[in-house]
Amino acid sequence: MSVYICGAVRTPFSMPGGFLSAFDVEALAALPLFDLINRNRLVDWEAVSHITLGCENSRGEAENNIARTAALRAGFSKTIRGEVQSRRSRSGLFAVVSAAKSIASGELNLIVTGGVESVGQLHIPKSIFQSARGNNLLVRANKVANEHSSNAWVSGVARLEYLASHFSISRDDQDQFSFRSQARWHAAADKGFFEREAMVVRVVDGQGNNLIFRNDEARYVADGIAEFRSVNEIHGVDGTITLGNSSPISDGACAMLLASESAATRYGLVPRVRIVAHAFIESQSIDYLLGSSAAVHKVLKIAGLKLSQIDFIEISEASAVNAIAVLRELKIPVDADYVNTNGGSLAVGDPAGATGARLVITAINQLESSGGRFAVCAICDEHGQGVAILIERIE
Repeated sequence: MSVYICGAVRTPFSMPGGFLSAFDVEALAALPLFDLINRNRLVDWEAVSHITLGCENSRGEAENNIARTAALRAGFSKTIRGEVQSRRSRSGLFAVVSAAKSIASGELNLIVTGGVESVGQLHIPKSIFQSARGNNLLVRANKVANEHSSNAWVSGVARLEYLASHFSISRDDQDQFSFRSQARWHAAADKGFFEREAMVVRVVDGQGNNLIFRNDEARYVADGIAEFRSVNEIHGVDGTITLGNSSPISDGACAMLLASESAATRYGLVPRVRIVAHAFIESQSIDYLLGSSAAVHKVLKIAGLKLSQIDFIEISEASAVNAIAVLRELKIPVDADYVNTNGGSLAVGDPAGATGARLVITAINQLESSGGRFAVCAICDEHGQGVAILIERIE
């Protein structure tokens, strides 16, 4: 059975302490869900019986089945079933694929999916939030160190340095890639590209003022590449990984409405893309950052397509070194304009539970804006597991 994405929206992303910090994780997840309802008024939302959301850090306040709780806050039926996919970096994209499988199998005709992440629930020390506006390497290391080992920070960076050495990826290569991602994101934002995918968020500040936010709080180095070169390497002069060429964390939430062909017809929905194929992959842990490239190869094989037939690719940018390594594995130039055409997480940040879903939403936006046909989205985690999805624009 064919699966279509008929609605897709996200909040603007904000940095730690930014405008989205006013919302707890459940309220944050509810924002795009409520917007999804408003954009699709012909749908009988009582007929939507299931929602699945990605959330990497499903602890603390996120333990209360945020998928169901957020749906209830947004106005869904009181009988809706909620499921949270906590698959680290893969959480958001895994949730989308899980939802698609529910329709493809005939189990459901309508389902809502997406992802959310709120750094406020992580209880990360303030000093880390203030470092490079809450760098993902620091935050992930702090989280893992609290759970397992105090060496998590050193180990994580060491594995990135291994990747840089293995692929001969220099510090300058990484800095250039990160700067290019930021420049692309801001160029796209200046043209209004993200207005098609990002909703308006209203916040009441401490003085009772109503504030309206439309744009991402994206990172941008105004002084160009020179500013990247002024950032010290984490492992000293022999290292290449810096807080400048790895992604910042951020808050954000995404929501999508998936439907079968019969449900789309019944509710007057306009399918935006068809989910052609998806793929999961596992690789050795030391090569965990290459899970995306392996997943891309696999999803293309399943779909019976060649890489040359794909118009756009959206990949994770947890750090510049992993994105460059993935592109080299795929034999794609690191500055290819069809890969992360509008920038990526190195600019806008990486709300881990939402990033995978954001890749799909941005890919849909890019296909519709350009008239392209196929796009692939891929992401991986530190356990060597990757997931990819291939979508086709509906004319």
